[in-house]
Amino acid sequence: MSYSKYDRLEKNRRGEWEKVRTVTITEENAEVLNMDSKRTGIKYEPVETKKEEFNVKTAKLDDLKAYAEENSIDLGEATKKDDVKAIVSEWIESNR
Repeated sequence: MSYSKYDRLEKNRRGEWEKVRTVTITEENAEVLNMDSKRTGIKYEPVETKKEEFNVKTAKLDDLKAYAEENSIDLGEATKKDDVKAIVSEWIESNR
């Protein structure tokens, strides 16, 4: 299930707009909530989220293998941490 961050603005008691808080909701829930935005006056907008980069230097062998599998990286016959690390590093550099 994919999640996105949405910022919510709301009028305070003085009638000024203020950021209430950032909530994490599914895109499906945002669609449902936005259908009701005419009545509530609240609109949920997507916010860019930065994907955390995978740190090859500090990753454990299991994490390296999982990352390779998620990204369809062919490890060939590599089983040692240094060999897997080299392949994953090379793949990351070539796909930037």
